[in-house]
Order: sequence, then C-alpha cells, then structure tokens
Amino acid sequence: MSLIEQIKKQKIDGNFENYINYIQFPVFKNLESNTRINFDYPLTVLIGKNGCNKSSVLTALYGAPKNMSTGTFWFATSTDPINEKAGRGRNRFFYEYKENKNSTGKEVLKHRMKRGGDPDYWETSDPVSSIGMTATTRNPPVNKKVIYIDFRSQLSAFDKYFYFGDPKDEKKQDYLRRRSKYVKRAFENKNPLFPGNNSKKTSQYALDHRIELNKNEIKCINNILGKTYKKIILLEHKFYDKLGTSALLLTKNASGNFQYSEANAGSGETAVIRLVHSVLNADEYSLILLDEPEVSLHPSAQKRVQEFLLTEINKKRHQIIISSHSPAMIKDLPKEAIKLFTTNRDGYFHIQENVDYHLAFFELEEYAIDKKIIICEDINAKNLIERTLRYLKISDQFIVNFVHGGVDTLLKYTIPMYAINEEMKKSVYFILDGDKECQRENSQDYTINERNDIQFLEKKVKSIYSGNLPKAFPDGDKNGEDEKQKCDIYIQYIDFHYSNVSYLPNKKIPEEIVLGSKYVSERYSEIISNHEETDTLKFKNILWDIKEDRGDGNINDTFNSLAHELFREHKITPIEDIFLISELLKSIFENGYVMPKVLVGTN
Repeated sequence: MSLIEQIKKQKIDGNFENYINYIQFPVFKNLESNTRINFDYPLTVLIGKNGCNKSSVLTALYGAPKNMSTGTFWFATSTDPINEKAGRGRNRFFYEYKENKNSTGKEVLKHRMKRGGDPDYWETSDPVSSIGMTATTRNPPVNKKVIYIDFRSQLSAFDKYFYFGDPKDEKKQDYLRRRSKYVKRAFENKNPLFPGNNSKKTSQYALDHRIELNKNEIKCINNILGKTYKKIILLEHKFYDKLGTSALLLTKNASGNFQYSEANAGSGETAVIRLVHSVLNADEYSLILLDEPEVSLHPSAQKRVQEFLLTEINKKRHQIIISSHSPAMIKDLPKEAIKLFTTNRDGYFHIQENVDYHLAFFELEEYAIDKKIIICEDINAKNLIERTLRYLKISDQFIVNFVHGGVDTLLKYTIPMYAINEEMKKSVYFILDGDKECQRENSQDYTINERNDIQFLEKKVKSIYSGNLPKAFPDGDKNGEDEKQKCDIYIQYIDFHYSNVSYLPNKKIPEEIVLGSKYVSERYSEIISNHEETDTLKFKNILWDIKEDRGDGNINDTFNSLAHELFREHKITPIEDIFLISELLKSIFENGYVMPKVLVGTN
C-alpha cells in the first residue's frame, strides 16, 4: 500500500484526533461569501496565483484552536483599515472538528469584534443558523497545537541586521564581524561573554536556546536537499541587536569537512532546516500551517518535502495545510487534497475542490503565460526594472519580483528550478546585477561528444553560473544517478542561461546605475569624493550616506528619488545604462528571449 493510501486508510479508520473537518467563511476578506473548504485528506494544498487569499485562509486556521487568534496576523491599521460596516458585514468563520472516532462533529463560530482596547479581538460565539451552521449550542474551540511558518518572511539573524540594521558609527560589515564572535562562542556551547547591559541575561538566553539537531533530523534534511550535513546547530539570540536565529552547518565536500553559517547558506537550506526541525518536534495530532515552503527549492527538493510531510502525517497523525504556487507540491496527490483558488466575475476568490493536479498545473502555468515574469536579486533591481518598464509603457505586460538570499541562491537553486520546466522557459526571465556577469554559452556550438561529456558540461555550468554547480537530479534516487540524464539536465541549465538570463549593463549594480546622473554628481560630489573603495560596496555606501544627508525614512526612498532624477535626465539626453536596459526588456517583450550582449550604446 502506498504512503498516500496508508494515510487515506488512517483517515477512514478515524485515527486522527481533534481533526478539523471543514471551515466555512460567511464573510472573510475577499473570499466569496460562504466559501467552504473540506479537509477530506490530512495533507491539504491551497494552490493558486499571488494575492488570492491563500495565506488568509492559513491565518483563519491559525486562529481556530483554543487560545489562538486570527488577529495575530490580520489586524486593522490606519493605512489598511478593516471597514466592515460599509462592506458585507462582520468578518467571521466557522468550522467543525471531531475529537476522536467515537465523537460527533462540533461546530465553532469565531467572529471579529472590538473588546476592551483591542479592535481585532476574535470571539467564540453562539451558533447562527442563517449562515449555514447546524450546531444548536456553543461548543469550545478545538484543543490543538498549532505550528505556523511563513517561509517568505523568515529571515536569519544575520540577514535581519544586514538588510535592516542601522549601525551608528561603523559599517554593517564591521558590526557583524565584531558581534559574530559571541555567536561563535554560543555555537561552541561556551559562555559568549557578551558585554554591556543585561550581558549575563543575553548570553544565557543564547545558550538556553541552542539546539543541536539529532541524527534523524539531519538525515531528513540531507534527503530533501541532497546534502551530506554532519552537524547542524540552531541558535536563537540577540547578539545582532534584535532577536533572531542563526544556524551553523558542518558538511562534507571533496576536500573534507566544510563549516559555514546561515550568512553563507542558501535560503532554501535554512527553510528546510526550519521545516524539518519544527515538524519532527511537533506534538502528535498537531495542526501545521506552511506558507510557501517551496521558496528557493529545486522542484525535486520540493517533491521530497511533500514526501517528508506525508511520512510525518502517517507517523504522528498531523493535519498539515500548505499554501503554495508549486506544481511539485501537488504532483501525485489525490484530488481531495488540492484546493484551487481562482477569481470570479465579481473579483472575489472562489475555491474549487477535488481538483486533479494536472488541471491545477494548467491554472498555475497560465499565470506565467498571461504575463512575462522577471526575477532579480533585490528590491533596488526590481525598482529599476519596473521604472524602465513604465518608461517603455509596457509595465502591464510584466511581473517583476526578487528572491531573498542573494545572487548565489538564484544561481544555485532558483534558476535551475525554472530551467527544467519547459513551460516556464516561455515566460520567466532573470536579470541579475552586472557585477556577476558570466559568459553566455550556446550548447548548439558543442560537439556530440562534448554534449555527452559530464565533466565538460559540469565545467561549463560552473563557469556560466558564477562558480556555482547546481545539483542535477535524475529521475531515479541519488544513489543510482543516470549520467546521461545528468548531461541532459546540464544542457538545460546552459540553454536556459543563454535564452532567459541576462545582467544589468556595463557590469554595474543598481546603486551604481542610479548614482550615474548629473544630479547626483553635482549635488553630492563631496559625499562621492569621501569614498575610495574600488568594489561594488562603494556605491551601496554612497547611497547610504546620501540617505543620511537627505534624512529619508529608508534607503528605498533614496533609491527611488535618485532613479526619478536619472530617468528625467534620460528623457532629455539618453543615458547608456538606461538605453541598454530598455533594449533588453524590449527584446524579452518582442522576441521572448534575452538578446546577446548589446555591443553598442547611445554614443
């Protein structure tokens, strides 16, 4: 009996305790009125395009059990009020759960209300028959442990400070270097000797929240990622100013053991570590809610995540609900496990149940077919590309996004994931910072022998992918790799890079490009002259100093203001960098591929 069938039998036999059978939304955000989701299979995947309220369903489920509140994640602010009186009425939902196989189902109604000083309090209420409830008495909420992980917003302690920290008298890099010694001591289970106020408390907190993963956890992580970790340590601490989590990974490579922290790990690695540790340590019968666990993972790793979750459901009778965009997360699942989110004629979101995964594939890929998707490294590159698209008046034909984790995450994990998906090749493009520009290779130029020489292809892929060698997973397990299949996958990596990956012009990063206007050179000449660095960090530091000089609220405001000045000048006298970016985007829009490197500019 397959794993999927074993779980189905356990469900039929009533082996799941405090199981939520369904949830119904008379009024909830932008869902159709009285939308209902039946949880007929213990692994449920909410699948659909961006912004269709999948995550909202997870937050409702988070607030369903005893002592939990949907208001933890969804609450009103001045900029995003929840105006219920003028809309469809009070936001509310009800659900049914069954304590065990010998009990009957119990319905519970929860609605949003103001109580005391909390305008986003969610109260358990008496049943209301007019909204479809069958219960006649108020029942207590389900008593169930909840684990909720949003993989899009989980940043490590290092990344939190690197991207959002604000050191007063030193560079971020110097601050992180200086503070990392306390992290290192805590990893070694030694007193960190952290100085200053609350030094003993801060040091002890880190030691109390140091976790060395056990052999089973590491085995599961290795299986998902195709790695050979020997030791993994998690550490929650405040050494980088704010509370965050660091990880230390010891793995084995060709030259021996290799150790590194989350600062140099891919976001996919840290996501899987967090997932495996949380799930393996969850109580039996837990409610586990996962928001886009596929982030930065290769499709084969995504599929192994699905298999891991199914295994744990079978062992510990968890109820797991996932929000996802990934076809790999729904492949081979039974129809009752898949809930497809679509938009109705009135603009509300409809949920279609019992969907064959092939149909869901079509709906997901329609998202890519409708518009061309550009993925870049960071928010500054995203803003620069979006501004260029608006300048060209074709912004409505594109979706621009960026992936956390930096260019190495993109090259090693994200780009290869798209390279082996034939449909995605037609609509997904990557524009990376120019400082990582690599030679473009056309596999059609290789001889037959070269196309079947795995060492030759590995060397080519590594040079094209900036020193990274993405994994190539054949159809079989990793212990029986088919060399011919690996060669075919490497060819796909090379071809996708040739047709779908490009770089910002003149080996520049976004910060260098926006600093190239006359406005900047004239107004901030003194700031520019104070920086003597020769690498790309110079331009990031200049931008940061301009931000301080202007008194902007954040660095994104500064970047956007300078980009506005750059494009204003470009309209009068063409600027080569903007011209080349425009030509690249027009090539993608008109021809469906990234053109070879432009050799001439505007001069």
